[in-house]
Amino acid sequence: MRIYRHAAMMVVLCFSALLLGGCADASNEVNGAYATEIAEILKSNQSPFVEKVLKDGIISDGEIDEAKQIFITCLNENGVSAQFVLNDFGVETLSTTGEITRAAEERCGADAPKIISLYQRMHDNPRNEDLDDVHAACFVRHGLAPKDFTGKDLKALYASLPTFSAGGSCDSSSPDYHECLEAENRIMNEEIHNTEIPIIKLPGGRELNGNDQEVNRCLADPQW
Repeated sequence: MRIYRHAAMMVVLCFSALLLGGCADASNEVNGAYATEIAEILKSNQSPFVEKVLKDGIISDGEIDEAKQIFITCLNENGVSAQFVLNDFGVETLSTTGEITRAAEERCGADAPKIISLYQRMHDNPRNEDLDDVHAACFVRHGLAPKDFTGKDLKALYASLPTFSAGGSCDSSSPDYHECLEAENRIMNEEIHNTEIPIIKLPGGRELNGNDQEVNRCLADPQW
């Protein structure tokens, strides 16, 4: 397995990026590390389910299970066979069979993906710190990097990798929004396919973007 940057829950996050919504009552004040993110979600939210889950700033085990079931049921009803499965690191990821159509994106991306992706972020990074700092701490904790290794050092390693088109130029209010996203993804995939990505190593020799299982586990589950 080659990991360029950690992309767990990528499909769910892609759905979240497609969400369009109006304004809702944003009077709920939520404290905690993710208060700002939750407030932003609630401002643009039209889903009673999202409102119910996030109004107290906590996503319970029961609520995340409900969100996953809503998401899976919606995908299945729209021609996509989907389930959450545990990967090699014990992290739940979305597995799908069949084309995720625009209709599925529009119908299934309205509520549950917001909850699922936020829950994943809260789990991976409970203090909402710089994620490179969190990954670096995991490397140090498991002896994969020296004790003085920091997120700044990790950023420097990532900076040595090739860069690709970031996208983000598509106007979500445009009727051609989905076609624009597809074109951006196609360009990025072609760039990745045609680029030789070098293996870079942590101080001490462990491969950062290679097949090192312990390094990859820290990237997939930094609270390990």
